[in-house]
Amino acid sequence: MTESHRPAFARVLCPTDFSEFSTAALTYAAALAASYGSALRLLHVLTPFPIVPPLVDVPGGAQLYESQRLQGQQALEAEAARVRRPGLSVDVELRDGSAVHEVLTAAREWQADLIVLGTHGRGGVERLVLGSVAEKVLRKATCAVLAVPHDAIARAAGAARITHVLCAHDGSEASAAGVGYAVSLAGTPGAKLTLVSVVESLPYGGDFTGPDFA
Repeated sequence: MTESHRPAFARVLCPTDFSEFSTAALTYAAALAASYGSALRLLHVLTPFPIVPPLVDVPGGAQLYESQRLQGQQALEAEAARVRRPGLSVDVELRDGSAVHEVLTAAREWQADLIVLGTHGRGGVERLVLGSVAEKVLRKATCAVLAVPHDAIARAAGAARITHVLCAHDGSEASAAGVGYAVSLAGTPGAKLTLVSVVESLPYGGDFTGPDFA
């Protein structure tokens, strides 16, 4: 694959809930953005609490929500300042609504080439929610998605660096496109790329003449 045909990431979108898992994902996002010369955008989605009777007239509800928005904006700016460096363009976006919908909409509207997000949240219900968000974004996104698992936190303590890329290939068109991304990610000096293809064994007595086996 020639250099001109390798996928590039001009715009990297990193959703965050400010948890340690999102912090690790942002470290990877910033490292990739710096490596590719990409623009990096941090996104936080503020999900409003449902206001239904008899809570609709709760005093201070509007002020509480505005306070949450201000805190979210300040936290975004702080995270951007943490990873910003010479040559790396970083901006922030705060959106309201459903996390999955807003992440996908933001990626589409900004024409992101890559979404980088953590697979877990802060804990308890939030952990389950962010896990669900990551899974749904992986299934529905129309651009590439890098999901950073919770055990990557220790490795992301410093500047994240990709040294070994494992790419699974099943012969499909989508899988072939994945190889292009794998080659691009493993293009840094000293990085290693391993391609893996798995042939599933049939149960004893199965049909060895069918097209699937062939």
